[in-house]
Amino acid sequence: MVLPLELAEAKNAIIVSPTYRLIPEATGSDIMDDLRDFWEWTRQSLPTFVAEKWPGLTLDLSRTAVTGESAGGYLALQSGFLFPSADIKVVMGQYCAIYPDIKWRPGPGEGAVKANDFIEAYLAQIKPGDIRLTSPFPERADLGNAMGQSGRYNEWIGEDQRLRLDYCLRTAENIPPIWIMQGIEDSRVPKKSTDTMVARIRESRPEAEVLYSVQPGEHGFDMHHGLDEPYIAEGIEMVTKYWL
Repeated sequence: MVLPLELAEAKNAIIVSPTYRLIPEATGSDIMDDLRDFWEWTRQSLPTFVAEKWPGLTLDLSRTAVTGESAGGYLALQSGFLFPSADIKVVMGQYCAIYPDIKWRPGPGEGAVKANDFIEAYLAQIKPGDIRLTSPFPERADLGNAMGQSGRYNEWIGEDQRLRLDYCLRTAENIPPIWIMQGIEDSRVPKKSTDTMVARIRESRPEAEVLYSVQPGEHGFDMHHGLDEPYIAEGIEMVTKYWL
């Protein structure tokens, strides 16, 4: 999606894109720890880093927006829920309802035996201490597909309460305004799961402002959508109201 780049350029914003450890080499707890460390680094070290590398450039961390798609959108939501010290003004998430307490992945389906064989072979070649930070597409699409076919996602994510939507909604001090985007025909993160996520946020925290934009299309439907799309224009109106 071109939205983050176009929006940053239009509003003279700076994009900081963190990385994090990936499953199955890592667990959900590892990923939440990486997210925590990123926000600590952002507050404690990012201004100095920017000043040293780009003298004359000043960051305004009091106006922070977060955005992401799929797993990145999930982590954008988690940032808004779990890290009040980040002072996040607005969250933008695309097709990101991958909470372990939402049934978003089906159980083992067609091809599960072959998928499990692939996964076991992949796990066997992981060495103790191995870390994977990138998953090039399409080279590693086979791993993602096997995870979906095997129904084993939660096995690697783990039981850390920080991963769960119910925990986040129960413990969040304040919830920033949220803009969720979803494709009707999405086969990776089904619309039904995102419907459930949005409904639970609204029911549990009615004070939170949630804009839910549903559009035709598969996972990544918005890849070529720009700021002139009507649903994006509506979302940008909300974003700029709280962010700038």
